[in-house]
Amino acid sequence: MTLALAAMGLAAAGSVAYSVRTYLRQFKPLVIRDVRCSHKNKPKAGAKPFPAEYSKAVAQVAMAAMQATPLAYDYYHAPADTRGDLPSLRRRLAKTLGAYLRKHVDPKGRVTNLDVAFSVNRANTCAVMATVSCSAGGGVVVCLPATRDNRNWATNLRMAPRDAQMWLGKGAVGSVHSGIVLAYRSVRQRIYKYLKCNASPRLPVLVCGHSLGGGLATLAAYDITRVGYSAVGYSIGPPRIGNAAMVDDFNKKVHGYHWFTTEGDPITRTGPRHLGYRHVKGGIIVNVENAEKNTCPAKPRYSPCRTFTDHPRARGPMGRDPRVCQRQHTRATYEMVITGCDDPSRQY
Repeated sequence: MTLALAAMGLAAAGSVAYSVRTYLRQFKPLVIRDVRCSHKNKPKAGAKPFPAEYSKAVAQVAMAAMQATPLAYDYYHAPADTRGDLPSLRRRLAKTLGAYLRKHVDPKGRVTNLDVAFSVNRANTCAVMATVSCSAGGGVVVCLPATRDNRNWATNLRMAPRDAQMWLGKGAVGSVHSGIVLAYRSVRQRIYKYLKCNASPRLPVLVCGHSLGGGLATLAAYDITRVGYSAVGYSIGPPRIGNAAMVDDFNKKVHGYHWFTTEGDPITRTGPRHLGYRHVKGGIIVNVENAEKNTCPAKPRYSPCRTFTDHPRARGPMGRDPRVCQRQHTRATYEMVITGCDDPSRQY
């Protein structure tokens, strides 16, 4: 009896020790210089950097990456016997990204390298890293995906602020959105590895994303700047992800971050202000109705949707129509706006 109790006690102690060790491991700092590169494919010495100021061509490079990224998510969730191997996914992603670049940005645009990172925790996200070369600029592009399933919604709803230095490392300031920082950490090591092997110190890294991916892109831009790289960013419909201290530090360190919101996008109003969350600088409000008419207004009208059914135009003879507000947040809507406006006005 005594031996049985002792054995049970040892087993319980071992289980507790394992749980504590696993929990603490997530706070272990990731050191980028320790990464070993299986192959290197850095941009050529004469490559043009992505500019910090707003550029329609660079925005279209970001849109190209956002169009390709859902393929990685679909691969991750496809049945094992139908999804094929990882090299074939990389070829499909490179083909999709390259085709968009050649059609919308530069006929000679090309993708010289590409990799994919998949999360290993309940965040259920991924990241696409590519090295591109085109007339808009050259360098590494990091794209993160939008909300696609219930686990992504759980990430969105985990809004409790968390200490940025504890979760990101030395040099981070303030507090950040707990769900988004956990999702970002799940792919951060692979992003670090790709940057170590493929990024050039003189060329800014272009980070981009839509919706949840926009929040992840904001955090990625802040994090990779913290470890020594420069970053520019284009995100569409991102939520708020940090408090005032984090946002002020972001604005000092990241030069050239641009995020878009339509006049009726409710997602950019998430990240509750009563919890201290704020938006970073660089917000651009665009008008969907005028973009459909192929015009770009100097001062677009601003009518926020606080929910998917709260837009003034979301009321019809049958009551509220949530499709009006949902359309304000889709990637296709933002793509139409960005490609229709050469120089959107800063209004946020």
